[in-house]
Order: sequence, then structure tokens, then C-alpha cells
Amino acid sequence: MSELIDKLKKKAEKDRRPILFDMHLREGSQRFMDTHNADFERMDVKMIEEALVSEYFENGEDSLYRVYEVRAD
Repeated sequence: MSELIDKLKKKAEKDRRPILFDMHLREGSQRFMDTHNADFERMDVKMIEEALVSEYFENGEDSLYRVYEVRAD
């Protein structure tokens, strides 16, 4: 994940604007991402939006939709 964040920071610097990335998370992925919140904060990645999407996955499982913002250093 840190390699991805580094690439996004370089793109943000080049484009002179923050980069947004989003993801739909299953329950297991939510736990993984939540355990790494401190890492995201340390890398200056901010969650700017979160929403529950009912029955997003093909099996009817809900999704937690998150949008993150990455700024250049």
C-alpha cells in the first residue's frame, strides 16, 4: 500500500492537486483498513467520505464505500 501512496503523492505533486482514490470494502477488508488507519495518517492520507452501500456485491453483501485524499508532501 505504501508504494501506491508514494506514486499517488508524486502524481499529486506533478498535477499540483490532491489525488482521490476510492474503494468498496467487504467486512474483512474494512477490518484490515481500520487496523492501518494510523499508517494512513502517518502518510498524510485522509478519508474524506464514507457511505454504506446496501447489497453492493453479487451475493447481496453490503459494501462500505470510502474515498481517500492524497496530497503531495
